[in-house]
Amino acid sequence: MQMFFSLNAAPQSIKGAGGTQIAYNNNRSSKAVVEADSIMTRSGILRTYPEGADSYVIEIFVIQGQSISSVTVYNMLGKEMKRMSASEGIVISSKSEGKTYSFRINSSRFNAGMYIIAVEGTEFKDVERFVKSR
Repeated sequence: MQMFFSLNAAPQSIKGAGGTQIAYNNNRSSKAVVEADSIMTRSGILRTYPEGADSYVIEIFVIQGQSISSVTVYNMLGKEMKRMSASEGIVISSKSEGKTYSFRINSSRFNAGMYIIAVEGTEFKDVERFVKSR
């Protein structure tokens, strides 16, 4: 079992064509924030949010040419709570840069506390934390 806790990378900025500024910060996850255009530069978790009392939704962006291998939820002791394959995700958006997938986690068996979501792809890894209350 592997866990990925490399959340300490420094923010980076890339100057794109036409003066577009692309900045991302690995302290949270592999996201891209674009000032002028809507261009994603890296695969990774976009956001995690609760949906109802016992479920969470994870949205993951995957750039063209890459794919998701697995999405795994760990508790803070490193115990694997849930593992999902790529086939369990639903494509919610498809653009020339890549696709956005949505994964739903049934958290009814999770105790209140902090959890880690680890996403592994063909050429990327990303982590995000989420807190379940109640």
